[in-house]
Amino acid sequence: MAVKLIVSGKPEDFESELTILEFLNKKNIWVDMVTVEVNDKIIPKQDYQKVSLKENDRVETVFYMGGGMVDIKINEKLDIRGVLCPMNFVKTVLKLEQMQDEEILEVLLDDGDPIANVPRSVKEEGHEIVAVDKMENGFRLLIRKKLPLDPPL
Repeated sequence: MAVKLIVSGKPEDFESELTILEFLNKKNIWVDMVTVEVNDKIIPKQDYQKVSLKENDRVETVFYMGGGMVDIKINEKLDIRGVLCPMNFVKTVLKLEQMQDEEILEVLLDDGDPIANVPRSVKEEGHEIVAVDKMENGFRLLIRKKLPLDPPL
């Protein structure tokens, strides 16, 4: 049975339900160069063969380059490894508030809850996740600051 997915905010039709791995193969996306988020939850790579995408699932793909992101100017850096939720998110938002629109913040995060929660929460605040890079001791997240469309009076 056909299934409609919301891919990067746009509806796309597929012939049937498929796993994340099948989705990436159909889109010709190299598994090692992407992090997949389904319905605002980052899916671990080891689960790509197990997790099935269902009708109206929201799928986001964030590309990264091992060894660092290329051609992206980093304006500010924040190392919050070892900082517990929700303080890691609070520190990220406070740093973003000090930055200009479109500037890039590099955030170093621990695996587990931090990488699962901070990117989702930052996106809910209206900012853009540019890239995610798995490191030996956590994750490197690049965030593009976005000003609200209608700033408060």
